[in-house]
Order: sequence, then C-alpha cells, then structure tokens
Amino acid sequence: AEAPCQRLFFVASCSDEWVPHEMMWNESRRWYHSTLQLGDNGVADFRIVVDGDQSQGLCTDQTGKEILVSGAEEDGQVWSIGRHQFDKGASGDYYDVRLHLN
Repeated sequence: AEAPCQRLFFVASCSDEWVPHEMMWNESRRWYHSTLQLGDNGVADFRIVVDGDQSQGLCTDQTGKEILVSGAEEDGQVWSIGRHQFDKGASGDYYDVRLHLN
C-alpha cells in the first residue's frame, strides 16, 4: 500500500554514526517505523531525517506538533531514548520508533 506522503523519512542515530535508515510504512497501523538499538550506556539519540537529507529533519515545536526544520543537523535537534528517569531501556535493547502523520 502507498504511504500518505510523497516524502521519505529516515532515522539517523548516534549508535551508527548518524547514517540515515529509511523508515518503513505500515499500512494497517498507518505509521512509519524503524527499529533502534540502545547503545552500551542504554541510550539512543536520534533524528528523523526527511528525504535522506541530513539538513532536513523533523522536530517538535512548543506545543508538541512535528515541524519540518532546515539545518536541524547543525542545531543538534534530536530525540532520545534512555535519558529520562522513567525510561526503562538497557544496553542492547531495541525500540520501535514510530511516526504518525495527520
């Protein structure tokens, strides 16, 4: 099935030197997803890259809405798993990163 957006989305994480990996579209669940593995310290910092262009990324604004930003790579705008006190991840754990589009 075809994704609702003409753009491609990728996850780039610190665990593999920020190489972007394409997110897969799940038609039945209506989201893009990719799997990340937490590093030795139980943490994964990652970005959602648009169209494979490291200078184009998604981040959230003050209301929590996803917005497209240019220069995100230089701005250091990343999401993290394992840095919050309530995160339960450990070294080597896998997480499914999901992107829902409205």
